Amino acid sequence: MIMYLRLVALFLFTSYATANVASIITKCTDEDTKCLKDFTQKLIPLFAEGDPSMKIDPIDPIFVKSINASSPNLKLVLNDISLTGLKGCVVKKAKRDLQKNKILFKLMCSVNLEGQYVMDGRLLILPINGNGRNHVSLGKAAEEVIKDNGNEIIQEVGEPIIEYIIGKVVDCMRQFYAAVPAEELIQN
Repeated sequence: MIMYLRLVALFLFTSYATANVASIITKCTDEDTKCLKDFTQKLIPLFAEGDPSMKIDPIDPIFVKSINASSPNLKLVLNDISLTGLKGCVVKKAKRDLQKNKILFKLMCSVNLEGQYVMDGRLLILPINGNGRNHVSLGKAAEEVIKDNGNEIIQEVGEPIIEYIIGKVVDCMRQFYAAVPAEELIQN
């Protein structure tokens, strides 16, 4: 009886997950960037929650054991990190490059990072060291401060964190496109 219930539950879950994914799939022509942008926006909640039937790991939250964000003058290691906020990303642009078999998109996200840090080195000419809990919000305001001030140090130590997040989003996209045939997405 227990085995039967497990099989029924698995069938229902798989049917629900497949129906849920099918409900968001939109066929877009190659030239219709608005359609592609809207479709990509619909994928964000799927990626945030994950989808075991498609082997998509959740990306909100993301738990990371360690990120080394060190620069030549400053050792900065973040440990036991929780990244949240990716479910609120907004797709700004999306386009398909059929020749390279790629989809290019630009996202705007506000991400919160919490965990532990260890820092040792020099910030400009000042020696700096410390360790403890950290909470960082990477959003539009932070992006503008970095851009306006041209703060190379923030850009340098922030790059590994941003690259990690981008890598996770790209992994989700690969998992999705491995599970959904291209002909289900392209309208001729």
